[in-house]
Amino acid sequence: MNRRDEIQNLNEAMREASNKRLYERYLAVRLYLEGHTFTEIGTLLNRAYQTISRYWTTYRENGLEGLELDHSSGKPVRLTDEQFDELANTVEKKQPADVGFEAHYTWTLQLIADWIEREFKQRYTKKAFQSCYNVSEAIG
Repeated sequence: MNRRDEIQNLNEAMREASNKRLYERYLAVRLYLEGHTFTEIGTLLNRAYQTISRYWTTYRENGLEGLELDHSSGKPVRLTDEQFDELANTVEKKQPADVGFEAHYTWTLQLIADWIEREFKQRYTKKAFQSCYNVSEAIG
């Protein structure tokens, strides 16, 4: 496939992109195909040179599918079964105020993430926690 066809495919993928991050990956590759450097693209998109380089390498090795966001590149943080049981028990039987979150009486994903970090030294964002675990198990 020639560059013109690749750019056309990327433009179509950009129109159909389901989220901003995926659109950005397609755009980075398209800009590189148009002759921009990784440094220029990184500056434009506010990303590190290495990030743009990784997008390009992934695209060359796996095509458009390689740029899709089907998994996180970060190491997944997981609670042990015992830690998860303790979390579920705490959320089920106690209010946040009972475990040190003053003036909070309802559990939220952010409070759960904060409690996990404090108790188990495992850092989660509320979104990461929600995607890693069936939150309904923890918050009823």
